[in-house]
Amino acid sequence: MQHRCLWQSGLHGRGRLRILVADRDATLAAQNALLAAESLGLGTCYIGALAPLEPRVPRARSRSRLMEERGR
Repeated sequence: MQHRCLWQSGLHGRGRLRILVADRDATLAAQNALLAAESLGLGTCYIGALAPLEPRVPRARSRSRLMEERGR
């Protein structure tokens, strides 16, 4: 598994390599929440690709409104 890395300068100009795994931690937490909801008889829907599409969301929303107005 490859990790995205970010080079940050530390104190007094010393560099340190920081591995960013927050996205994986959040994914695991979301998966556990979905499993817990399912065990309680609740339905779930996992949407994991919304963040990269964020700039296009307003355009998609406006298109869906147009489709609703046209009766589609």
